[in-house]
Amino acid sequence: LGAVRVVFGARVIHVLAVASHARAQQRALRLQERLKSGEPLRCASIAFGIGITSWALHRGLADAGVSSALVLANEIDPDLVDHAAVCNPLVTASTVLANAPMQEAVADRWLLDRVGHVDILEAGIPCSGASRAGVSKRGLQTMEDHPLVGHLVAAVIQWIAALQPAVFIAENVPDYQSSASAQILRSWLQDAGYAVHEQVLDASDFGSLEARRRWFLVAHPSALVCGVPGPGRTVQRGPL
Repeated sequence: LGAVRVVFGARVIHVLAVASHARAQQRALRLQERLKSGEPLRCASIAFGIGITSWALHRGLADAGVSSALVLANEIDPDLVDHAAVCNPLVTASTVLANAPMQEAVADRWLLDRVGHVDILEAGIPCSGASRAGVSKRGLQTMEDHPLVGHLVAAVIQWIAALQPAVFIAENVPDYQSSASAQILRSWLQDAGYAVHEQVLDASDFGSLEARRRWFLVAHPSALVCGVPGPGRTVQRGPL
C-alpha cells in the first residue's frame, strides 16, 4: 500500500497498517465472511422515503441469490415512515426506524450502538439544492447554498464513517455529480479505501413510462484493499 504506521514504545516497535487501510480490510473481510456463511447482508438506508430504492436493491440481491435484511431506515418525514412501516415488506420487527433528520440521527450514540456495522448503506441524498427546479425556485448560486439540504453531504459521510459499510450506494439528480458535495464525497470515499464508480441511468431504459434520469454512485472494496495481508505486527526489542 506504500505506507505503514510505526509506533515506538519502551523496548517495542509496533508496525501497523494505516488506520484507513485497516478499516477498509475489516469491511471487506466482514462482507466476505457473511457471503461465505450465507447470512443475510445487513443493510441500512438514509433518506429512506417509503423505501422504493431500498426495495429495488434488496430485490436485485435476491435475484442474484444473496439474502439481505434491512436493519436501519432513517427518514425525516413521519408520514413516509408510517407508510413504510405498514406497506414495505422490508420493514420487519427487527428494523430500526429512525424518524429524525439524518444529521441528528447520526449523532445519536445509542442508535448507532444498537445498529452496529452494516454491509450495505444506501442513501437517497436530498436533491432540492441540485435539482433544476430547486435551483430556479430559490435562485441558488451553488447546490450547497440551499439552507435546508445543502450541507447534508457532511451527514452522509458521518453515516459511512459510523456504520462502516463494505458497499455504499448514493442516488441523486444528474446535476449533483458536478457539485462540490459530490466531489467531497467521492474523494473521501477513495481516501477511505473504496473503489468508486458512477453512472447516470434513465428509467425508460428499464421499462418505465417516465424518462426519469438519475445519477448513481457505487463504492465498494478495492482489489488492493482485499489483498492486504493483515493489520500489522509487533517487534520486540532486547536489552540495550
